[in-house]
Amino acid sequence: MEANDLQGAFVVEVGVRQAWPFLTFAWPDQDAECRLYIDTTFRVDDQDLADGDPERAASALLALSNANVTEVVVGDNAELTLRFDSSPRRVLVVAGTSADFTTHDIWWLRRQ
Repeated sequence: MEANDLQGAFVVEVGVRQAWPFLTFAWPDQDAECRLYIDTTFRVDDQDLADGDPERAASALLALSNANVTEVVVGDNAELTLRFDSSPRRVLVVAGTSADFTTHDIWWLRRQ
């Protein structure tokens, strides 16, 4: 699965697996789901999450629950930007670089 495949998906779950906050996405016309795991700094709108606290991170990601992905951008340095149709409009930006607390890839997708 590629990040661009998230276009049109909506957030059905937010959580933490070990130390990694995640979002689970589903599509209206598919039974499959996909998780986006985050293991670096990120921000939701203007709220920066740079301390590696997974509970605080998951709490911030709850603002994206039930929102549809309207745009996916993967930058040259692997920075991931997802825009949502929520009200108010929300943006998730995952850094394209590792942090002091990174133990895996900076972000990755896994089908459920």
